[in-house]
Amino acid sequence: MLSHAPSRWLPLLAIAIALSPARSADAQDTTPEAQPDEAAEGPKEITIADFAIQASAVEERLERIRTEIEMFDVAADVGEALDSIEAERDEIRVEFEALSMRRQMSSELNTLRTQLELLEARVDREIGRLSVYATDLAKMEQQNEEDLELWSEALRTARRSKVAKSAVDRTASILHAIKEGKKELEPHIVAVLELQTRALDVRNQVRLGEQTAIAAQREMADAMFQRQDSPLWEREPATATGTEREGYGIHFSWPAVEEALRANRSVWLFQLFLVVGLGWLLRRVRSRLAERVGKRQQGVRILWEDQALEAVRHPWAAALLVGLASFRLIYTDRVPEVIVLSWVMSIPIWLLVYKEMVPPSFRTALLGLAGLGALHIVVALVSGHPSVERALLLAELLLAAAGSAWFIRFLQQVDVSKRMRQGLWFSLWGIWARLALIVCCLGAAASVLGYSHLAAESATVAVICTIAAAAFMALARILEALVSAAVYLGRLDMF
Repeated sequence: MLSHAPSRWLPLLAIAIALSPARSADAQDTTPEAQPDEAAEGPKEITIADFAIQASAVEERLERIRTEIEMFDVAADVGEALDSIEAERDEIRVEFEALSMRRQMSSELNTLRTQLELLEARVDREIGRLSVYATDLAKMEQQNEEDLELWSEALRTARRSKVAKSAVDRTASILHAIKEGKKELEPHIVAVLELQTRALDVRNQVRLGEQTAIAAQREMADAMFQRQDSPLWEREPATATGTEREGYGIHFSWPAVEEALRANRSVWLFQLFLVVGLGWLLRRVRSRLAERVGKRQQGVRILWEDQALEAVRHPWAAALLVGLASFRLIYTDRVPEVIVLSWVMSIPIWLLVYKEMVPPSFRTALLGLAGLGALHIVVALVSGHPSVERALLLAELLLAAAGSAWFIRFLQQVDVSKRMRQGLWFSLWGIWARLALIVCCLGAAASVLGYSHLAAESATVAVICTIAAAAFMALARILEALVSAAVYLGRLDMF
């Protein structure tokens, strides 16, 4: 730093004069148009007016280089993130290789593809961080090079002019610091370039995995229109594809479920808190609604109260249904045993909750649909035995077709209110029952002809999608009950 003592200004004045080149008359007559460009390019020499400013600016820039490298060096964080991404990619690769040895579930391939897409998004995030950091390093390097050139020339000029040694030492000290700053920058720039190359390689590998998963999905879609078994009237066991048809590989065991629980403990704990908290809330809502309904005059009916009470008649079962529905969104990495267990739990809980929301005349249809869902789970469990699977699958499709035909006639004859018959959901159920009948008939024909994959997908669409749609309606009614209770009971008045 510069002192205000007059004796200390003499060496500075000498070096400033020595570093400032003589200006000719032509230079003094520079046109005004050229001055903004010179100002934009920055100072090209150190003058008496800006020596102290330039020296202070260089010191600040060098300090900023050290500070940013120490505090904002993202290379280590990005390296750890890439290590984690590569480890997850390897796990997905192993899982996919295991899937390729057997018949895949469409949900499994969708899960793998989703996981790979999330990994690609994480890699893109890390590449973005590296790009920002590399841009900052490039700017600092460019400024450092300009300072190096400027102060190197200043030192040469000072030595030729034979100014005071203190001024030359000051200039040399600044130049040495600039060179040290360059040495500090270089390894970080190299490291960032290496990380960027590695990140691009990781992203390419993840994208290759995505393409493999997409190819497997296309292969599965194509397999639906290929014959896997001989027609029922033929005795030859040979298949058109020439390969033995494998099952889903579901060997249900509690150790596999326990391992999944340990591997995803945080997810399960969140699900537990969600179910407990929601069950407590629904129980409180049921108590308030039952109290209001009990105080009503006989014969008086309030629609929102009755519908809300129907939705929360079994609060803990309703909370479990919500928890199981959110389970699919939160827990994407599900093993087949967990998938089957979730369906086994969901069907009776859904039946218990939803039967309170429909007229009593519809409960027979719900029981039949729940039975078909249970049969579909059994078909998935015996998929490793083609002959048994085919027989049960054909029985499921025929029963589902008969149930759809019965439900179409039932909707035409059932005694319901005019308001309900003209409602949207009543019309949609009629349309869906007709579509399900067509799908089941096509699936049964496919099973007879030997197109087992097409038959299995038809059963999934007709049975599982119907149960899922009914479960969605139940969840919508539960949410509607909570909102209605909050509005009509004044819980939202504070907002």
